[in-house]
Amino acid sequence: MSATKRSELGAPTHSKKWYVDVNDGTEEAPDWVPVNGVNNFRQVVSPITKDNSSYASEGWGSNVVTKLNWSLEFKAWRNVDPADAEAYDDGQEILRAAADVLGITGRRQVRWYEMEEDGPRVEAYDGWVSVEWKPDGGSDEDIESVTVTLQGQGKRNAITHPEPNS
Repeated sequence: MSATKRSELGAPTHSKKWYVDVNDGTEEAPDWVPVNGVNNFRQVVSPITKDNSSYASEGWGSNVVTKLNWSLEFKAWRNVDPADAEAYDDGQEILRAAADVLGITGRRQVRWYEMEEDGPRVEAYDGWVSVEWKPDGGSDEDIESVTVTLQGQGKRNAITHPEPNS
């Protein structure tokens, strides 16, 4: 697996610990495209619980986790590519287009992994997602940004951490 090279897209990014890539190929022959400008990244795992209390618990309740849901939430700077003033970031465009497609055909495969300079290379995952894309709006002095929510579709998989580029 090759690591992703990032570009600044004309604006600084924050929370650069996490990189997000979207697969523009197939599951068998992936073509990982970086999503640039990612900031305020959050991965969320939400447990679904069911009551499994018994009468022998002296009135104390008990719950058991029966399912896990996951999602990724982040903001992305919506700047154009410095090499082409008429082009938005390729990775962002793949996600934006998927947000307009209904049903299973709108699913995209993504991977995300931590990449701090001289930092740990421990967490790395992939999975299938549905995409929610919401422009943030703002004044004409603001940097254009969007809020992206990727809702997990099935299991989140731990993967081998991609190696950083030199």
